[in-house]
Amino acid sequence: MKKLVMMLSVLAALLVACTSGGETATISPFFGGTDGLKISFVESAPPSTPILDQSRVPFDVVLNVENAGEWDIANPSDSVFTITGVSPSDFGKTAADFSKPSNLPLNGIKKDSQGNKLPGTTTQLAFTNLAYTGKIAGSQQLTISANSCYKYGTRATSRICVRSNLLSPSVGGCTLQGAKELFVSGAPVHVEGFQESVESANRIAFTFNIVPKGTGSYYQLGSSCAEEISKKNKVKVTIDTKLATPTVCNFQDESGNAINSNSGYVTIFGQSRIVRCTQELSSSELGDYEKIIDLTLEYDNKDTIQKTITVSS
Repeated sequence: MKKLVMMLSVLAALLVACTSGGETATISPFFGGTDGLKISFVESAPPSTPILDQSRVPFDVVLNVENAGEWDIANPSDSVFTITGVSPSDFGKTAADFSKPSNLPLNGIKKDSQGNKLPGTTTQLAFTNLAYTGKIAGSQQLTISANSCYKYGTRATSRICVRSNLLSPSVGGCTLQGAKELFVSGAPVHVEGFQESVESANRIAFTFNIVPKGTGSYYQLGSSCAEEISKKNKVKVTIDTKLATPTVCNFQDESGNAINSNSGYVTIFGQSRIVRCTQELSSSELGDYEKIIDLTLEYDNKDTIQKTITVSS
């Protein structure tokens, strides 16, 4: 009986370690998810109770900020938080008072060597000493919004197959045609549907989809979330196959001009955007092996939260 239990345990371990095609399953280096920075109002800041007019009761607006994705924001100025929805002058402030960068770098979550999740950076940002300066009759409700605009990114990794003879590969070895395993870091914009194909005796091709997943909006990297049509729904994509000849993809430059490069922008219309790339192989690179490919997406991301406040006389 003990021998049978041991045999079953070994068999189960083998099944977990292998896919149906007999290839070793790869453990994802990422936790995944659709979050970037998460913001929320600290309880009672702004207060839920009525605020008195004529600057009689100052109050604070305090934001909880958490990097819940897997991209580090090393430069505090790359994440900016702004109060909108109310006039700064109505609360004794200037527009500059209603905007501030993070007070420290915001590192993303990490997976340690044991597979444990290390949380991302959390902090609080305070907009202090607001007071409604005017005089009103009765009570009025106002909606305060807090916006976050931050540079963020997504990492994805897969494997492309290379064979000694791309047009007539021998039996066994990796598969040139079809879907490939793909791992994606936790972020608001994802990569899906990575597929490889053969173009010629020394060229392979691959395609993938860029798919927005988060609740916010995304913009061209470094645009400060500008609401210009030319800046919206744009993602910078960089491909690294670690091969001698750079990958060539159907990208655009920052001005929207078409370029053939391993790095550039795509504009997403609708729910996703397909990207097609080709990779030439030198004669010395032809062989029977798999090559790790890294994909990096970069963009500005914007999220908004709201809270209703009551101003009373």
